Amino acid sequence: MSRALTPRQRKAIKARLEGKSERKTAVIAGYSSGPAVHRMIANGSASEAMQAALKRKGIDDDAIAATVERVLGAEKAVPPNSIMVPDYRTQAVGADIALKIGGGYAPTKAELSGPNGKPLVLAKPMSIHDLAAAAVEVSKATARK
Repeated sequence: MSRALTPRQRKAIKARLEGKSERKTAVIAGYSSGPAVHRMIANGSASEAMQAALKRKGIDDDAIAATVERVLGAEKAVPPNSIMVPDYRTQAVGADIALKIGGGYAPTKAELSGPNGKPLVLAKPMSIHDLAAAAVEVSKATARK
């Protein structure tokens, strides 16, 4: 059973449903930052309330997928004859959104123990292959000690 939403949570959900950015939503709802709004909406009762509100507006997984599909095929008119050409910028944004929704991005932060036992933080996007190679290098450095 979910607990009731606070007035700030209700304000934040309303602002996000109106299309406000996370930063503007934070100001409207009285949160310290956009990421705080994101965390609040992504967890618990607020997440359930957001999902229910989207459902009431007819925005389900199929509607999101159809929108992403349209964006991935976006075109724009180029003067002077209004010839339609692919709108690569819009398509790139659509591809980014599709990858985020589908979980297509690798983690951007990996924590490993360094040779001195302290955490070794690699804070850049990396492939699984690169992550494995970094782990091997750390193991070798640790074994030498």
